[in-house]
Amino acid sequence: SKRIQESLLPLDSYMGEYLNIGYFYQPKDIVSGDFYWFRRTPKYCFIAAVDCTGHGVPGAFMSFIGSSMLDEIVLQNEELDPVEILYLLDEKVNRVLNQHSFKGERNMDGMDVAICKFDLKSKIAMVSGAGRPILIYSNGEIIKIKNSIYSIGGSYQDEGADKKFILTERTILPGDDYFIFSDGFADQNGGPQNKKYSSSRLTNYLKEIATLDHVEQALWMREEFDLWKGKNHQVDDILLMSIKF
Repeated sequence: SKRIQESLLPLDSYMGEYLNIGYFYQPKDIVSGDFYWFRRTPKYCFIAAVDCTGHGVPGAFMSFIGSSMLDEIVLQNEELDPVEILYLLDEKVNRVLNQHSFKGERNMDGMDVAICKFDLKSKIAMVSGAGRPILIYSNGEIIKIKNSIYSIGGSYQDEGADKKFILTERTILPGDDYFIFSDGFADQNGGPQNKKYSSSRLTNYLKEIATLDHVEQALWMREEFDLWKGKNHQVDDILLMSIKF
């Protein structure tokens, strides 16, 4: 199972041909509910950090579904923006898992996604999040990109609400750093008082390491996590990615 899941993850050499990517990826169990996805098309680079329902085997099954669906969506139409991709992904997950059915127990599995689309020629970035934020370091500051509260999959018919995803478009500047991640790092217990690392602490830490190159960042991400965790058990899958320009 571990070998199969790892074979679905993009190779560092493939991603590195187009983007400077540093990442810390560490499953809680043998297989993971977190996964990273990358696809280069003739005009664009797409990258996503995905946190599926659960971890271990249930999470891994969802990661297989999510990775193959993202490939299918983008390879059929590279002009789709991240919001359009999220809507299609949500539709596909609902259909495959029969989440629109009102018969019997309803399957509520899904995934949180942070996705970026980069036009390297025009220096344009388009980003969106389904349940996950995107942090951008630019001109010495961290900018938190607003994300949708809705996840991919699950069922919201009872609330009578339509999911809404938010598109943010930015010019890519030299020195910009895009951070996408699951919630595992921030939720890890540890430190002097055995508390969660927290999202605010993670934001501050990413600002500290944002000026390092992507290789150094990956090393420092792991070092910081191990130092905070100490002798505690890892509570969730970990995925933290940096895309530097």
